[in-house]
Formats: sequence, C-alpha cells, structure tokens
Amino acid sequence: MQLLTNTKKSMFKIFNKNLFILFTIFLSAITLQAQGNGKISGLVVDADFGEPLIGVNVLLEGTMIGSATDIEGKFAISKLTPGKYNAIVSMIGFTKQVITEIEVKQNEVAKIQVILQTESFETEEVVISAKLVMNTEASLLAKRQKSIEVSDAVSAEQFQKMGAGNAADAAKQIVGATVVGGKDVFVRGLGDRYTSTNLNGAQIPSADPYKRSGSIDIIPSNLIDNIQAVKSFTPDKPGDFSGGSVDVKTKDFPDQFSMSLSASSKFNSELTFNGDGLNYHGGSSDWLGFDDGTRALPTEVGKDTWIADVGAAQRDDKMAQEINDVTNSFNSQMSPFKSAAPLNQSYALSIGNQYEVLGKQVGLIGSLTYKNDHSGYINGQLNRWDRGVADPNKTQLDTNFTMSDTRSISEVVFGGLFKASMKLNNANTVSFNYLYNQSGESTSRYVNGKYPYDIDASWNYQARTLLYNERSLQSYQLEGNHSLESLGGLKVEWLASSMNSNQYDPDNRFFYNYETNTGVFGVKSNLPPERYFRETNETQNRFNLNVTYPFQVWGNRVSNIKVGGAYSKTDRTFDERRFVYNPVTSLGTILRNEEGNVDDLFSEKYLGWTTQDTLSNGMTLNRFSLYINETDQTSSNYTGNNEILAYYGMVDLPISSSLRVIAGARFESTDMKVVSAKETIEDAIINTNDILPSLSIIYNPIQNMNFRISYGRTLARPSFREISPFQNYEFNGGDTYVGNPEL
Repeated sequence: MQLLTNTKKSMFKIFNKNLFILFTIFLSAITLQAQGNGKISGLVVDADFGEPLIGVNVLLEGTMIGSATDIEGKFAISKLTPGKYNAIVSMIGFTKQVITEIEVKQNEVAKIQVILQTESFETEEVVISAKLVMNTEASLLAKRQKSIEVSDAVSAEQFQKMGAGNAADAAKQIVGATVVGGKDVFVRGLGDRYTSTNLNGAQIPSADPYKRSGSIDIIPSNLIDNIQAVKSFTPDKPGDFSGGSVDVKTKDFPDQFSMSLSASSKFNSELTFNGDGLNYHGGSSDWLGFDDGTRALPTEVGKDTWIADVGAAQRDDKMAQEINDVTNSFNSQMSPFKSAAPLNQSYALSIGNQYEVLGKQVGLIGSLTYKNDHSGYINGQLNRWDRGVADPNKTQLDTNFTMSDTRSISEVVFGGLFKASMKLNNANTVSFNYLYNQSGESTSRYVNGKYPYDIDASWNYQARTLLYNERSLQSYQLEGNHSLESLGGLKVEWLASSMNSNQYDPDNRFFYNYETNTGVFGVKSNLPPERYFRETNETQNRFNLNVTYPFQVWGNRVSNIKVGGAYSKTDRTFDERRFVYNPVTSLGTILRNEEGNVDDLFSEKYLGWTTQDTLSNGMTLNRFSLYINETDQTSSNYTGNNEILAYYGMVDLPISSSLRVIAGARFESTDMKVVSAKETIEDAIINTNDILPSLSIIYNPIQNMNFRISYGRTLARPSFREISPFQNYEFNGGDTYVGNPEL
C-alpha cells in the first residue's frame, strides 16, 4: 500500500510544460499581421428548431462581396472599408432577408444574428435593421425556446454582472439548480447521484470519494462561455441522470483580436486584518494551490502499515530509535494559531484572435486565471438539540452540544485554458481544447463549548482541526463537426475526450480534549489525536459520435433522424492511511502539567522515546510518553473501473406548425467493478444492460409560448464508494460509511 504523494507535483509540472508550449505557439501567432479594415460576422439559425444553418449565402448589396455560413451557422466577411452596408441573407427553402444599416468601423467587428423562416408558397422579402451587438442572454433564451428538451442556461454576460467567481457560483442563477457546499450542483433538489456534470459535453470525473458527479467550483468563471442545465432526458444524452445534466461550455475564440486583463481585491470585514482569525504553517507553494511536500507522508513511515511494538522496544534500543524517528518525523503542529487574513485577490488574462493559415481560418484563444481567497467566521455558533428518547409527551428538546466555532479558510485557484480551432471549409471544422485547474484549500478550526451528550454538562469540550484539500482537473478534448451535402446534408459530430480529476488530502489533523470545571484535562480514549493522508485519482476517457439526417415531411417541414453512440472508461484509485497517537502517560496528565498547552504536548519532550532507565539488575528500560501508530486501512483502499457502451436512435418530427414530437430510445451496457486492497474482501460488480425510452411533445399555440410534456427512463448508477463492501471514515462530517454491493 502506497499513498500517491508525488502525483500532484508531477501533474503540476505537466501542466506547466503543456501550458508553456501552448502559450508559446499562441503568442507567436498573436504577432502575425492583423487583417486590416473592418469585418462583419454573424450567426444564422432556422426559426423552427433554432439550429444553425449551413450553406446560407450572405451577400453585401450592390457588391460582389459575400460569404457562406459554415457547419456552425457562422459567417465572416473581412477586409471591408468602413461604412454602412446592407446584407442579403438567402437559402433555398427559406425566406430571404435583408439586414440593413450594418455599420462597419475600422478594426472592429459588426455582429449580426439572423433567424430564417421556412419559405411558404407565397413569400415576400423580409427587411430587418441590423443589431451591432448580439445579446448573449437573448441568444440563449432563443435557443432554449427551440430546444427539444427542457433546459435553462446562464451566459458569461449574466454571471459577470453578478460577480460569479467560478462555475458553481454562476450555476446558482439557473432555475431549478441548487449549489450545495459551494461546489456541487443539484438539479430539482436531487443529490449528486442524480446529477451529471459535464465539460463541453464530456462528463467530469469525480475525485471526491463520496460523490458520483464532479465538482465545478474549480473552474473559474472567466474561462466559461455559458452553463446549461438540461432537465429532461433525450436519447442523445447519457442516461445516468434523473435530476438533470449540467454542461459547462468553455470560451470560444473571438471574431477579432481581443485581449482582456482584470484584477480585483475584496475586503472581508469578519477576517481581513483581524488578528482573531486562525492559520497554521503550510508549505512554500501554498500560494500556487499545491503542497510542496511539507504535508507529505514522511519517508520514515515506509510503504507498509506502520505498527509500533512499544513492549518489545522497551528493551530494544534499535526498535526504540525507529519508533522515535517515525513519531518525530511528523509535523508537530496540531493546533492552529491566531492570524489575520490578507485582502482577497484575483487576476485574469485572456487573449484571442482569428487568422488565415494556408488558406484555412484558424481561431486561437488562451486564458489564465488566479484567485487567492480567504473566508470563514469568528465566534460562530455550532449548536444541536434533539428529542432524545422518543416520547410523544415530551415538549422540550435536549441539548446535544452548544459550541463557539471559529474557522478560517484560505483557498487558491490557479488555472489555464487553450483552444485552437481550424475551419477546413464551410462544411468541416476541427478543434482542440485543453484546460487545467488547480485548487488548494487550507482550513484551520477551533471549537469550544459544552457537550452534555458525551461528557459532563459542566465541562468544556475542545476540538482543533487542521485540513488541507488539494484538487485538480485536467482535460484534453478533440472534436469535429462535418456536413456532407452529397448525402442530403448529413451532419456528423464527434468528440474524443480525456479528463483527470485528483483530490489530495495530506496530513489532515484532529485533536479533541475536555477540561473539567476544576481545571483537570482529559482526552477520551475513543477520540485519540489523529492524522489522515488520503488521495483519490479518477481518469475518464470518452468518445461520442452523433449523426443527424434532415429530411422533409408534409407541408415542407423539416424533420431529423439522429443516431449515434458513445464509449467511456473510468478508472479510479483510492488510498488512505490513518495514524493515531497512543499515550503511555495519560494525555490528560500531560495537558495538566503543561496548563492545557497543546503545542507543548506534541513537543520532543513527550514524543517518542523520551528516557532510558537503568534497572537494579543493570539492564536498561526505554520509556515512551506518546508515540504514533497506524490503523490498518487496507480494507478501505480500492481500485475501481467502469465501462459504458451506448447506442441510440431518435426522431424529431413536426406533426403540424404548432405540434412537435421527439421520440427514441437509448441502450446502455454497464460494466462496473471495485476491487479492495484487502484480498479477503469480495469484489463488488455491476453488469447490466438497460434500454432507456424517451418521448417529448412540444405544443406551440402562439409565438413565444411552449407547452412541453416529457417522459424518460434514466439510470442512477451508484458511486464506487457506495458499492464498496467496506467502511470508510468521512473526516469532514465525522460519519462512517459502509458500501452496499447489492446496489
């Protein structure tokens, strides 16, 4: 058994190397000569489905200058002399539109959005005045109105206005979404098991041993274009959500050279410059969001479970020295000290542009973000009451505990994004997306008060906690969009994705004691001083393929048949080691001698091999006061893997101008396995095949009004932890969990 203490260092080095290479290429491209004069760019979608239209002709009136929309419905007309233009937008089967008064300025981009109506038997040309700036929120609303599923979304425009710092903060604005613990999104009140979180359409792996879906608070808001929450199931979506699916879309490259730099600072009236806050000594790289090894498991402990045989060591100097070395190799700080928090600060840099390379249009965007945030509270209240023994005549609650609670949290988030996209032609686009985010959170906490549920009501209970939680998310994504006009406008979309999520909790420390009303200190035997080392690493590789074939039905209405498949493979490792301090001399006695000073308790005076006595027979006896031992956590450590193979088919059929039916089914094969590090524990296995039908009916009685009815069968797969047939201690809440392989 070996804790993966070097994983974070290597991942951060990989990130630095990758980001350096990508930004070197990107900044070199920035030096290319920018295209002169002005530019018109825009998006063309159809009014019936809100889908982008490929091959739409956009011609500037009175000229031979024009363009055609690509597979994403986008077009661009460059190198225009400043002035006002009219654009004629036309496509067979749709009503022609003329966009007037488009003002082009030097080195600026005039943006327009066009919605084409399906052509009827008698039509007239539609003339619309141009809007120079496209309203992002309005665009998302229009897309939602035409969507085949029930969905809500929030754009970068909106969460920048509200000051959201990360994706979780932004998701709070989505109707029906709740953010729990500042990091996990629940849709319609259902927990993480019923919610799927995605990045650009690929599921985010979870590094939390107790959660199935990945947390999104690690993704800074300045790297995000929009966040969408889908609340009804359609067969082209993964079948493992019941509450909803949340998809975070990262930034796309701009229409012209764009560079933004922002910096901000915040003042917390409770903690900033207040010397009553808490802290503890960390590492030199905490400001970058990762531990430099200060909290790493000492090498003296070794790979195998450490068991200190004090009885034998009393007469064996070599063994006594080994126990002494291991015990003193751990950081002796077990109690926080008072400290004032500095100002919160954040910085963001984003650069992007489009270029023409070998006759192909290439778009690049790069973004960096850094945040150092301090939060918490001083002298908060932590209280609990319960009814005790169930008694229908009881009118008062019993006091479980009443505590004064002080907590200080320092969080650093550092990350980067790089995206490159190449338009091979109007019908084919390929793009690459790389994202890395690193988060380090240090927590210091002191709780003091009455705990009549567990100790005498007149005594004081004290708890000291020092935590460090390090998380990272790394994503590589390659995707393509293709339109095959020779096959009737067949559209092919594919995505290859590899993501890694890591959570590292090094040297989390806990110390509990009580003090009687006569000044006597004590430590309960079932709550010894302890420290945890834990690491969870999860990697997910995924490939999605979607094929859409449009065809006409009655009344020249356009219908779509969509088929596709997906394959994903998820691998997880979980390693945990727990160490407790065993006293030879009563901890209460030592605390009383040191007048309750916890730092003195964990000094060299009491740790490890303290003295050596010479007996009357000339033999020596080694003495110990406090030494460290490891509890056997082999049964809690495990590896898990999950393979999912899926196929689906669906049809989007307009019955009439106001009635639309979407129907289909998805097949998913699940092969899930958890293997304990302890060989005597049986493997947990899930092997199932599921058919997931779906039916949606959309009724549009008048413009801008939809009635939706949806039915779908989805899956609620358990997490690796939930099907693991062994127990695990959750130190943030103090509960012990036991998995159930029968789920």
